Amino acid sequence: MNNTISIISSYPIYGKYSHTHSALASFTSNLVDGIKKNFPDLDISIYADRGELKQNTLDAHVSNLKIYRIWERNSLTSLARMLSKLIVDPNKTLLFQYEWTLFGDSLLYNAFFLLALTLLRLRGKNCYVVFHGVIVGKSIVANLKKYKVLTPLKVLLLSIFSVPFYFLASLLAKKIIVLETDLKKQLVAFAYIDSSKIE
Repeated sequence: MNNTISIISSYPIYGKYSHTHSALASFTSNLVDGIKKNFPDLDISIYADRGELKQNTLDAHVSNLKIYRIWERNSLTSLARMLSKLIVDPNKTLLFQYEWTLFGDSLLYNAFFLLALTLLRLRGKNCYVVFHGVIVGKSIVANLKKYKVLTPLKVLLLSIFSVPFYFLASLLAKKIIVLETDLKKQLVAFAYIDSSKIE
């Protein structure tokens, strides 16, 4: 394993466990704890949302862990700033902890994610993407109910957009990772992704 990794995710304020917007933050915090335990010499940089903080800041620099508070949801400007830093970051290994509304509520932010993967790949980065939930095929309606945005237009747009989204993400990423076997089956069946590309 390389001795450095950059993780892009929502993340709790250092010293806390919970997050005001996303349970993904707690998941990533637990993941980082596990990585530090099993790979104590690995340097970890986390590019996290600002959360409760109002400005860009280095939230923590403890031993081999750095937490950069650099982006905020529903802000293309801050996301572009994060992307520019990832592009020039000498670290080649990036891990995205991704859920559908990670960067914002509009489909535009999912399109931004594909653009980010494209530019990072062109810069020689190895991007690993963990999809926390998959909105494709039979799961579209279930996920829309979860986010309380179940409208005929939303179902239509997601039906059209989700398949190319996941397919393109699989082409651009080094590896796609899902946490459940059923999610892998859905990506293979509905998004036409090669099963060997999914862990």
